[in-house]
Amino acid sequence: MWLIQSGALLELPDDAPVPPGSVAVDLPEDFFESPDVYRVHARTITRLPEEQVEQIRAQRAAARFSKDEIAQLKRALAEGRL
Repeated sequence: MWLIQSGALLELPDDAPVPPGSVAVDLPEDFFESPDVYRVHARTITRLPEEQVEQIRAQRAAARFSKDEIAQLKRALAEGRL
């Protein structure tokens, strides 16, 4: 069971009692695939506006290493330079 308590998302066993001040929530279907496009607001989980989602996706794509960069890193590790 997933809960929101004091603005934090928590997972508890399904048979656990719900702590005071907490609310049980259902996670969006794609939450585990893209948790960074969701935010906990008060007592709900909301998806960011599409413009922000696109920015996050662009940042993720820019932060990835190319195959050539990965090969260079592997060589440097193998040669003891890193």
